[in-house]
Amino acid sequence: RGLGHTGGTIDKLEAIKGFSCELTTRQFIDAVNKIGVVIVGQTGNLVPADKKIYALRDVTATVDSIPLIAASIMSKKLAVANKGLVLDVKVGSGAFMKNLEDARELARLMVKIGKQAGRKVTAVLSNMDEPLGEMIGNAVEVIEAIDTLRNHGPEGFTSLIKTLAAEALALGSGLSRNEAEKKVAEVLANGRAYAKFLEMVKFQGGDVSMIEDYSKLPAAKQIDKLKADRDGYISHINCEEIGLAAMMLGAGRETKDSVIDMGVGLKLVKHVGDKIAKGDVLAELYLNPNLDNSRAINRLRQAIVLSDSRIVAQKLILDIVS
Repeated sequence: RGLGHTGGTIDKLEAIKGFSCELTTRQFIDAVNKIGVVIVGQTGNLVPADKKIYALRDVTATVDSIPLIAASIMSKKLAVANKGLVLDVKVGSGAFMKNLEDARELARLMVKIGKQAGRKVTAVLSNMDEPLGEMIGNAVEVIEAIDTLRNHGPEGFTSLIKTLAAEALALGSGLSRNEAEKKVAEVLANGRAYAKFLEMVKFQGGDVSMIEDYSKLPAAKQIDKLKADRDGYISHINCEEIGLAAMMLGAGRETKDSVIDMGVGLKLVKHVGDKIAKGDVLAELYLNPNLDNSRAINRLRQAIVLSDSRIVAQKLILDIVS
């Protein structure tokens, strides 16, 4: 579930009518055995001690402790009877780990814990100093995922998906990384990846017609554009601020009791390093006209920083630790 600037995968998938991430243990096992993929939410009996320890970390100012973060993450990963594990460790303004040095330390520690438990573990460090892909919201991110599985998603997003999938395939099959990358590209190109997503949606109770025709997904009642007020180059996009702006539009939760509007959100049209002329569209906004969206739009504008000199965007995959 999402909270604050973070979006929740389960929330996004629930934009698909009928889709449920609350499966019984039997249903979970059946999904893995029959179709090979499943997405479920954590139940109360998966590592119950972690919640208690996290509460202690909160009141003892140790939430940022890297060894305790590693223990919290890996306790849940190792509770599942897997043989291999690929971790996507985010780094930057939109991530918990703000710098590469700390992210590497966390990655090395998690890989070490996994190996001590007899598991094969790889950690991919990916850049979150600007949002991944173009869409930010719920239904709009489902659309972006569908486009990517149909092999015409955003270039950066697709490259990360290919890297993570190839690492997982290499771990589980014994293929070389090169061979695994070719196999992943092949299943995206021939439609098998998209067909597998349809299978998963159907198994988990979702309305498959919404995937086949995503105009049936929840949509915003109003579309607006955020335009540049000067010439320049995009030097920085603050991920956390973008996430908070999306939350204020209704796409996320300010508190655990907040109700999400599945149709609202935004599409980033420009990215770090792009040259901008005054009046260029920086983002498309998907709005609920019944809300006062002015504060959210102003926050979004402040999050996209322009400078007079060209900035070279950071690469997306920063490191792979295994």
